[in-house]
Amino acid sequence: MRQPYIELRRFSLFGARVHAHWTVLAAVAFVVAVTFADPLNAVAAVLCYFAVILLHEAGHALFAHRLGYRVYDIYLSVIHGRCVYEAPRNDRDEAIIAWGGVAAQLAVALPLCAVGLNTDLPRLPGLGAVFGILGLFSVVIALMNLIPVPSLDGGKAWGVFGARGGGRPQRPKTAQKAAKAPEKKPGSVVKGPWEPR
Repeated sequence: MRQPYIELRRFSLFGARVHAHWTVLAAVAFVVAVTFADPLNAVAAVLCYFAVILLHEAGHALFAHRLGYRVYDIYLSVIHGRCVYEAPRNDRDEAIIAWGGVAAQLAVALPLCAVGLNTDLPRLPGLGAVFGILGLFSVVIALMNLIPVPSLDGGKAWGVFGARGGGRPQRPKTAQKAAKAPEKKPGSVVKGPWEPR
């Protein structure tokens, strides 16, 4: 059976291999093929859209790496991405890593929004997508990711403020699953060396 993800060789972030779902490449090809009237803006829009997803996952990878965790893989798809890293030792680290994606997005998006609102740069060919997607759209997506539900980063991120017990040691459910099935799947957390075998 053919793997749905294609490794982007010679491209890694903080030690993580980067993989794109085949639909990402198909979406880029489709947009380029059907936008003869304004190909510059279309290509810029597609690249900026996937840059938002990659930026978010790179933020998780950076924060995990800075906390001393090994980062294995980043997976990109048309709708979302996943960062695969060692299981956090405690709730605090898990929450900090969850904030990484939002922090990376906002570090790029907020300055772009400020420049876009105060200059005419977004009116230049190709730059409208940069300011609109990497700017405003990215802010909206970052804020949506902070909704405190388990399937979003907000389900973990707010724990840094004590909502989930602070620095209490833990063994995440995803790490228990990783112990039973050693292969790494998108979105999985791999057991760390400090956890009991």
